[in-house]
Amino acid sequence: MRTTFLFIFFFTCAICFSQKMVTGFYQVDEKKEGRLVKDLETGEQLYIKEVPIFELYDIVEMQAAIVEFDNRNSLTFELNDNGAERLKNFTQANSPTQVALVLEDRVVSNTRINMPILDGRFSLSGFDMKKSKAVVNKLEIETGNAPLFSKRNFLIY
Repeated sequence: MRTTFLFIFFFTCAICFSQKMVTGFYQVDEKKEGRLVKDLETGEQLYIKEVPIFELYDIVEMQAAIVEFDNRNSLTFELNDNGAERLKNFTQANSPTQVALVLEDRVVSNTRINMPILDGRFSLSGFDMKKSKAVVNKLEIETGNAPLFSKRNFLIY
């Protein structure tokens, strides 16, 4: 009896409490199927496909930089070979499409890809300095690449 109760309890918990999504880039589902997530900035709700195009661990390098023509910040990303290949195959098959960067079950950036990305390097623009640095820091913390201590040029990892 006790074993049956424990099994039912844990099985119910596993089904009822959804797990967090993997941090990564997901295709926005224009058919309004898939998983419902909230845009962190606008509060808009979006449906995204369940499987990411590529994940956080496919990112080799990321940084915040100022875009010269509009003085806004952008996040630049470089992917490893696996991520670059997945992004290339996805964008060749699905361009144009809408893509969302999901971090902690929230959409941090929602953008449109109009043409294939073949080399695994891309930028997301339109961020203010505070948000772009916060996103990069959060992504670095999740990958374990953030320094434990940082002051000017002195870093401890």
